[in-house]
Amino acid sequence: MSGTTTIVPNTLPTLYNVTGGGSYCIGGTGVSINLSGSNTGTNYQLYNGTTSVGPVAAGSGLPISFGLQTALGVYTVKATDMIAGCTGNNDRTATVGTYPLPIVYNINWRW
Repeated sequence: MSGTTTIVPNTLPTLYNVTGGGSYCIGGTGVSINLSGSNTGTNYQLYNGTTSVGPVAAGSGLPISFGLQTALGVYTVKATDMIAGCTGNNDRTATVGTYPLPIVYNINWRW
């Protein structure tokens, strides 16, 4: 038998910056988590730690908003190339925290 074959490795999806995050007041609407860009043919999944959050977002070549997040934690995004099936785990993160509510004191009036 003779012949040759060429093996070409598939590249990992481009990893974009995870942006947003920060702290919000307890009882507030949360903070936005975003991805600075995306690729068509790539799906993006938001994670809080090891737990997936929300639906998979299809890349369009534009930034992606994962909406307002209220769960405390460190958020990352996993990218999966839908043609090659390669997955890239993003080491870029955004953290969500809360500010404590101010202490409310009773005012006693003495006449």
